[in-house]
Order: sequence, then C-alpha cells, then structure tokens
Amino acid sequence: ILPDSAGIIYSRNYRLPNLDDEINFYLGFEDWSTGKSGTLPFCSKAHSFQHPFYDAKTRRLYFSADLPGGQGGYDIYYAEHRKDGSWSEPLIVDGVNGPRDDVFPTVSKDGVLYFSRTVTRQGLDIFFFKNGQIKSIGAPLNTSGDDFSLVSLSNDSVVFSQSKSNG
Repeated sequence: ILPDSAGIIYSRNYRLPNLDDEINFYLGFEDWSTGKSGTLPFCSKAHSFQHPFYDAKTRRLYFSADLPGGQGGYDIYYAEHRKDGSWSEPLIVDGVNGPRDDVFPTVSKDGVLYFSRTVTRQGLDIFFFKNGQIKSIGAPLNTSGDDFSLVSLSNDSVVFSQSKSNG
C-alpha cells in the first residue's frame, strides 16, 4: 500500500510466455490519487518480479526477483521511489541473499528486514536481517511447512502466512 493509502503495488503474471517459454511476474501499480496505473519501469518479461513491500519511511519498494548477477534463484532487491514520482533501478540488498530463493521481504517500523528463504525441500523458513546479521526466527513460527510473509504490527505482534507440509 502506498503512503496515505493513495494506491497499491501488486505482483501479477504476464499473460504470455517470454522467449524462454516462461510466464514471469511483474510489479504493477494503481495510484488512486492521480488515476494512473501500469507496470513499474524496471520490470521486463525476461525476469520475474514478485512479493512487493513498500516501506514508506525509506521510500523503498522491496521485492524478490531473479535478475542476473544475484546470489542464486530469487534474491531480494529494492527500488527507491523518488520525490518526483520516478523509480530508481533495482539494487540488491547487500548481505542478505544466499544461493537459494530469498523471497517475501518486509520491513518492520524499526528497520528490521524480514524475509523467507528456501532451506530444505520442505520449504521456506522466516529469517530476519538486523545489524548486518541474518538469523532464523526459529520455532514455533518456523515449521516443517512453508512459513512466509511476516509483517510486524508492533513490538510484540506479527502476522504471517504458513502452509502445512501435509497440504
């Protein structure tokens, strides 16, 4: 959600496959204050852009993408929303990404980056990046299923998504 609930940024798949016969995702926007909508300028059919999270405090849009030059699989990037309404080119979040998929980034009010990482064939676990270090959020939030999309509501309250390993 954009500041002042002026609009949204969302992830959506292209209708047609790219040259590699892949149907990738892009980041789109709806700005209700101006009536404008479209695809963010740095998106292309050649790569997938997913899981947007806008941090109004830093004016950064965090997302996962499979861009060249990353650590492997999906990595976490951000683009800055400039005061003139334009977007910077995507920048990789230094110190976070590993050789497996890093996805579903969110940022707490105190600047902690939460994300999910593929850890085993069982799925995704939630991690956080604070003071230059990555740590697992641990049990009981991380389970044998997929754990992802953690949003910090306050110092003692979060919401997140989870899928059980048995479906």
